[in-house]
Amino acid sequence: MVQMINYINYKIFEKISISKSIEKMEKNDLKILFVIDKKNKLLGSVTDGDIRRALIKKKSLNSTIYSVCNKKPFYFTKNKIKMEKIYKIFSNRLNHIEAIPIVQKKGKKIIKIITRNDLTNKVKKRDDKLTNIPILIIAGGKGTRLNPFSKVLPKPLIPLDEKPIIDHIIETFTKHGAKMFYVSVNYKSAILKAYLNNNIKRKIDFVEEKKPLGTIGSLKLIEGKINKPIIISNCDILTKFDIPKFYTQHLRKKNHLSLVLSKVKHQVPYGVCNLDNKGEFNNFEEKPNYKFLINIGMYIVNPEIIKFLPINKKVDMNDFINLMKKKNKRIGVHFIEDKNWTDIGEWAKYETSQSFLSNK
Repeated sequence: MVQMINYINYKIFEKISISKSIEKMEKNDLKILFVIDKKNKLLGSVTDGDIRRALIKKKSLNSTIYSVCNKKPFYFTKNKIKMEKIYKIFSNRLNHIEAIPIVQKKGKKIIKIITRNDLTNKVKKRDDKLTNIPILIIAGGKGTRLNPFSKVLPKPLIPLDEKPIIDHIIETFTKHGAKMFYVSVNYKSAILKAYLNNNIKRKIDFVEEKKPLGTIGSLKLIEGKINKPIIISNCDILTKFDIPKFYTQHLRKKNHLSLVLSKVKHQVPYGVCNLDNKGEFNNFEEKPNYKFLINIGMYIVNPEIIKFLPINKKVDMNDFINLMKKKNKRIGVHFIEDKNWTDIGEWAKYETSQSFLSNK
């Protein structure tokens, strides 16, 4: 909930002159005043733009502020405050609404005023930290795309820029204050656990997979241990986008599950022949480019939908997402640029990941 504060400098008595109103308007940063009567009843709103237009029309500075105000101001009543609507209003700069008064249902007496700055500061404060947000890193896979290294070491411990991959992933979250980590383990788990216990200065709870549970099945093993949406990350991606913003979006839109998507380009290295509906030659394209939206491997899952995961069975995230869609759960997407993530689970990308890290 956005904190609502009484702003004395945002209210003006209806009979005050325009000149005096300008002086008061200079004391608030949004250059808006709400016009009231002696009983604090909302009568209208006035901006610096309204005053300028009135003066251009030769309105006297001694005229009352009520004479130039908007007599139909936007407001909310105390018992009908809709925060989703307020977020939407302030997010759209085109509507030029900078502050919204909250009034009593009877008499329209102003109780509080919400400003765009209140909302911005609240969101920034919330976005800055992931301190109490649980993080699950899926690290139990064999990492076959990184053979032969992954035959010796578990994929999360393969070195990158002089430290293991999992260190980079954990640091991605700790820089935002994250402290609650779960790491699912299976393949070569003893080696991975020994390293994390001895080298990571963060408390980590291990989620033991007795058999491979896929890219989401291990979440079932911590059902009941978390009471808020959990961020889940594959152990073969590096990112540099605003993860707290992604989390805030998930909460604001009241999603049950959210995933991160990125647009990638793919060029076919050959000439492509297109046929018509009859199977006859239509045209020829030389090395065409195609664009796709792909799932990068980071998600947010609400605790109440974990119940849909089967016990001790392998489940991949794509299957779980499709299941949630069938059950009419709200699935959100967060878009990031292709330059803000990289897949380090295959050698071609692993070899270029050094430049990704140097540009972070």
